Amino acid sequence: MKKSEVIKALQEVLREKKRPGLWANIRAKRERGEKPAHKNSNAHKDAVKAGKEINKMSEANINPEAEKLVGSFIMKLAKRYGYGAKDAIYLIQDVISNIEASGKLNEGEGTLNKIADMLSRKFPDLRFDVNTMSDRIDVRGSQQDLASFGSKLGGKKLGEYEVFATDDDDRGEIVRIVKSDSISRG
Repeated sequence: MKKSEVIKALQEVLREKKRPGLWANIRAKRERGEKPAHKNSNAHKDAVKAGKEINKMSEANINPEAEKLVGSFIMKLAKRYGYGAKDAIYLIQDVISNIEASGKLNEGEGTLNKIADMLSRKFPDLRFDVNTMSDRIDVRGSQQDLASFGSKLGGKKLGEYEVFATDDDDRGEIVRIVKSDSISRG
């Protein structure tokens, strides 16, 4: 599936009207006087399984509104292209992997690389290792060079990032460039 098709499908799903959810269906069934699904039926087993998965996701602090929207999108994507729900999820995962591979999701990586390049020109005795997983730059070099860099630039803001420097008793000078909002100030 092409990227443009995925975007069109997303736009279509967002435009569609909301339909009643699971509980609305259960209440409607009760109002009609129908009995709930037998405990050994596939429908009951599927509902129990779905409930357990929803509870598991809720434990992970997922925004319920976002969870509902994503679930709805998955089902509509599956229906539109004749996929099962799992195949639609695999498709979404593939699209996300392609976007990540192209570097479009790592907005901070470009900023970190620019900061590292600028600082490596000014401080050639130090090495600036970009760590995209932790969204930071680890500064490496001799203890003297790190201490000098830390005392000179410690606390200096570089866009949304800030130079953090500390002298650890066991590890010596530690200097990192991290997002300003990730520093505990106390």
